[in-house]
Amino acid sequence: MLEIEHGTVDAKACVNAFYVAISEKSYDADDSGPGATRDKVLLATVTEDALRMFPINVRRGVADYLKPRHDNLRTITIKRAKVRRRRTSPERGVVMAAGAAGGAGKRQRADYRGAHCATRAACAMRRHNSAHRHHHHTMSLAARFFHWHRWVGYLVALQVLAWVLGGLLFSWLPFQPWVKGGDVLAKPQQPLPADWPRALAGLSSERGPLLSLQSVATASGPALKLRYAQGEQWLSAAGGELPVPDAQAIGRYARTLYRGEAALHAVQRLHEAPRRLGIVRELGERADAWQVNFADRLGTRLYFDGRSGEFLAVRNEAWVIYDFFWRLHVMDYEGGEDFNNALLRGASIAALGLVLTGLTLMVLALRRSWRRRRQAAR
Repeated sequence: MLEIEHGTVDAKACVNAFYVAISEKSYDADDSGPGATRDKVLLATVTEDALRMFPINVRRGVADYLKPRHDNLRTITIKRAKVRRRRTSPERGVVMAAGAAGGAGKRQRADYRGAHCATRAACAMRRHNSAHRHHHHTMSLAARFFHWHRWVGYLVALQVLAWVLGGLLFSWLPFQPWVKGGDVLAKPQQPLPADWPRALAGLSSERGPLLSLQSVATASGPALKLRYAQGEQWLSAAGGELPVPDAQAIGRYARTLYRGEAALHAVQRLHEAPRRLGIVRELGERADAWQVNFADRLGTRLYFDGRSGEFLAVRNEAWVIYDFFWRLHVMDYEGGEDFNNALLRGASIAALGLVLTGLTLMVLALRRSWRRRRQAAR
């Protein structure tokens, strides 16, 4: 039973809540009548500005109900009493305790449910008051891992989203037909002419030794690309210097490579390819190129070398989107080829921490659920 008495603490008026139970001697003698001896234990002291709770383990039907089972026990368990548990806010806990402690100069009695509610209110107030003072000391293991998981998630949330969206795009976007333009492009092939030594006759040796010789199809016809240590030289397959192509020659050559049904939209010479989506560069660092646009659904663009008319690359909107997410994926926003940059290393370590803390939280949650089920089965 719960008994309420008025008193003083530190020269302030207070209300004391006592738990009164049959003594151990009477319990052993199976004497629960009105004349049985009883023990009186202080549970809580309520003042106008504070609620002090004295932890004690009360187990109905067990002789050691006066012995605390833990050093910092915060709950009172009353066996054989069916109590509907409800969440109690700190403010409501004070009202409940004060309500149970009402009545000036009178001694009131309450059943086990009243004792349980008043004690839970005291526990709620103690947790509320100590949360700000001892946050780092009282934080549980799960709370710490949740705290770390949340802040690591804040750091890498956008990058993880970019990785997931990029992976989804890479797996669903047709690579060869769309990104590489395989449906609309016939890549040029030019075999080495049989009389190529005649084209090299009469060349001066001022450029140094010849490093490589390549037969290339250009807008000005078959050509030989000579590579030296100090640069390169273009020769016509028939002999002599290769002429510089104009817009009409570039347009005619582009139509021979394009296999789509769309019409040629525009031919223009660019000193530098413009950036797309802020970070995408369709030709990288290359300058001076011809751009030929076709009016198809992907906006196909063919690029040719400004000096020789050699085919360089095919680009379209699918390629731009793919390259945009690829640069986000590897976190190289300039060249898009550096897999070992510091940003990617740091983000990968943070993402690993996010996964590990998440797995730890999952294990702790499963263990907590298993313990609750085991206790409920008892």
